Amino acid sequence: MSYVVTIDPCPTKFVGDMVDMILTTDEASLDFQLKRGNEVVLEENYVQSQGNVRISGLDKVIGALLKGDLKNDGSQYGYSDTFTFRIGETTALTKTMCQSHRANVEDWNGAKHILSPGTMDICYPGKAHPLTFIPQNNKLFTANLYSASGAILETITESDPGVTYTKNCQPDALFPVNYANGVRIVYTSGSETFTSFITTKKYPDSLLFRYLNMYDVPETLLAKKAMKVKPNFTDKVALINGQQQRFSVQPDDEYTISSGAIICQAQYIQWHDLTSSRQVEVLWGNRWIPVTITRANYERTYSPPIVDSVTFSFKMANKKIVI
Repeated sequence: MSYVVTIDPCPTKFVGDMVDMILTTDEASLDFQLKRGNEVVLEENYVQSQGNVRISGLDKVIGALLKGDLKNDGSQYGYSDTFTFRIGETTALTKTMCQSHRANVEDWNGAKHILSPGTMDICYPGKAHPLTFIPQNNKLFTANLYSASGAILETITESDPGVTYTKNCQPDALFPVNYANGVRIVYTSGSETFTSFITTKKYPDSLLFRYLNMYDVPETLLAKKAMKVKPNFTDKVALINGQQQRFSVQPDDEYTISSGAIICQAQYIQWHDLTSSRQVEVLWGNRWIPVTITRANYERTYSPPIVDSVTFSFKMANKKIVI
């Protein structure tokens, strides 16, 4: 069987960067098979047109098979896997793919292995701060805690767990002795760096949200303004014994909260991820409660770059819960 792969469907390791696979052939048709390990997940026959075969939708097939878990700490076993693209009895390509829901315009080459859309964020002592790393050079990451003068106060290195891993990087957990004297943490993984700026300012009305970002791995954001609630109910009403009676009453309250002032522009993409995430939770007391984002309202000015705040609304995913 004669064919040439003229366009690789996987220009990077991320699903969000995938394109149509195009082959050149002099055959009338080609048998295509996509395998995940030893499992066949797609098997189709394609008829060539003007010497070309175009295979579309592979990103949707592979993307449906990979997912991250919403956790503060632990292995992300389902985040990536190896796929084999077969034509007839031959292997055309073998690729290890990682989940992402869209292309990152700051990372066209797909070089990221610190799985946050930007290169910086904000962290708060006492608040969960999960970051997810693809191990590099037999290490998960090296983290340096810096003082205001630029001196390194402490360095830690996390060993390679052998799998993509989410680590709770809240500053008082990583650096329990010295975090109070630090202003930023710089993570290094391979050739990539990521900076978390530490703020100790207190926000008494704040709520912490945990969500799956564009890479389908967890991050957290702190909404700093007081929350408002608009009560609502769903119910059924029936005429029983000459009287209207209400039953199957369920709360359907909608909660609205604001991010407060956006401290750095990198947070805009994080808020965009949160409001468009497939899975979001809010920390209430010591329990993470699943919620569903219903709407969001914000504007971003690119020149000069300004985002005043992000306001969004949500409902409880479990209608039996009211906060």
